[in-house]
Amino acid sequence: YACGMRRKSLYVIDLNNFTATELGNQHCWITIIVDDDHMVYTADEDQRIWKYNPIKKTSTMTNLRMPHSPYMKEAKGSWVYGWKDKDGWLYAVPQGSNRFCRFKPNEGIMEDLGNSWIDDPERPGSPRIYAPVKALNGKIYYGFLHGPEGVQIVELNPETKKKRKLGTMKLSDGTLARGLGEGTLGADGKIYWGDTNHAMRGAMMWVFDPAKVPDNYTPEKTIAVRTHKEIQSLARPIPPFELTPSAKTESKLWRFHPLPGKFKKIEYVTDYNIKEGKVESIPIRGQEYPLFNDAVFGMNSSNGWIYGIAGGENYFLFRVTEKDFKIEDLGTIKANEITNGNVIIATEKKVFFAGDEIYTWTPENGIKTFASLAENERPVALAIDKKAPYLYVLTEPANKLLVLDIENGKLIRDYQIEGYVVSRWLAPAKNGGVYGFENNGRIYNVDREGKMNRLKDYVPSFRGLEFITEVTSVTTGEDGKIWGGTRQGYLFSINPKSEKVINHGKPGTYYLKGITVLSDAVYAYGGGDFGDTHLHRYKEGQGFEDLGIVTKKLVNAAVKGKDGKLYGGEYSSSSAIFRYEPLKSVD
Repeated sequence: YACGMRRKSLYVIDLNNFTATELGNQHCWITIIVDDDHMVYTADEDQRIWKYNPIKKTSTMTNLRMPHSPYMKEAKGSWVYGWKDKDGWLYAVPQGSNRFCRFKPNEGIMEDLGNSWIDDPERPGSPRIYAPVKALNGKIYYGFLHGPEGVQIVELNPETKKKRKLGTMKLSDGTLARGLGEGTLGADGKIYWGDTNHAMRGAMMWVFDPAKVPDNYTPEKTIAVRTHKEIQSLARPIPPFELTPSAKTESKLWRFHPLPGKFKKIEYVTDYNIKEGKVESIPIRGQEYPLFNDAVFGMNSSNGWIYGIAGGENYFLFRVTEKDFKIEDLGTIKANEITNGNVIIATEKKVFFAGDEIYTWTPENGIKTFASLAENERPVALAIDKKAPYLYVLTEPANKLLVLDIENGKLIRDYQIEGYVVSRWLAPAKNGGVYGFENNGRIYNVDREGKMNRLKDYVPSFRGLEFITEVTSVTTGEDGKIWGGTRQGYLFSINPKSEKVINHGKPGTYYLKGITVLSDAVYAYGGGDFGDTHLHRYKEGQGFEDLGIVTKKLVNAAVKGKDGKLYGGEYSSSSAIFRYEPLKSVD
């Protein structure tokens, strides 16, 4: 079993055939505990304990919640250390609260073993617990760091809940431990700790023998834990500034002569090193939206307008005129969170987009609610059936594909999508129906009659990482062929007639976004999470061509305009909308 850090999901890996499955409904953050009955326990970020039953393949939340510090209003954070003990208890250290606990889930028992050492009134809470290990004597040993005094070793008796501070982790030459990462009990009964945060010596291994600490042990010399003010009082004073003897004799008035010169205004440029074609850009910040509210999440086009969603702390609907390339604010969207994907689609009459609910916009009525989902459920991708009055909606965390009547929003049917929805993209088929993607690289199709089937071919991926394949962009060409890109940088296409998936390879970067089909070729933006986005052109029979860096920021969405040009939106704290016009001579 393994925890996925970014998506906080539990992975089950079969060691017989080396396949992995992601359980999207299982909350997992840092630590996993497996008990004697093979039950798997994790904790979510609210310190609630979850159980996964590998036999029934079900995930349930127990009635147990880990204790939290009295300084905290509520329990927050998963656990950072946890283990199963021979005495039948499961031990854990909650993140943030720095308190030990142990529990027996089958009996519904939870015990609070207290904090790391003492509460510091000047720093609410208690010092962070480092690398607890249970020794052969049944006692738990761990460290806590308190400023420049290094790591203090503490002994905890889980039965009596009594603690003893045994001293400072210090070598004979004065070297102190700085930060323990992990610890383990050796076969010799000694505890081995890894110090990952030592500036002078680098990574270190510390060995501690609990057998040398009898019950009546008192350390010869232990650095007492001091308050923050006491530590500051011991700091080296700053030498005061002293006037020279000549400066003391008389006071002087100084006059400074600045060097001649003038300020030069530097314009922000986005068309870096594009070797052919024309790039234009207009910043969103400073025009319609303030800083941190202008990251573009999705774009679509209709009737000479480019529609999009931008946001950060707030979310906005906007459109750009292809004629004069200007931005128009269409209103604020109610949304706790918008996930990157095809979250907006435009028809000749109205615009559909996803927030907390599904909304529409028309010039006559502005923004209106089109359909509401179940409580705590939100839409993450939309698509319109090209042959039927259907609106397809992909949701999370229930991971369902909904089919709604496009006129009144009523539910027609729904489908359960396997695993956690990581590929938040839907591609409408030219002859009706829709294509979608599961998190293991599988592709599913819902046809015009409502039948769902899964294609035999998979989305291309690195070998061994197929189970976390993520589609980061997808579009349907005028010929009906579906083009898509992945986080790993693969460009692929789906032939709806043969249902064959073709891997077109990688253009040399990773993270392909904004896949768009123009009249001359397929265009894709490639780059990392930190910008330097290249514009790639792919032509069948010729391969990839890197047109250069189109922007120093991440591009999240792109769309073809009615004018045949490529419009893109940056995903940054200071974003712009730009358009690219290929050379007319390109065939």
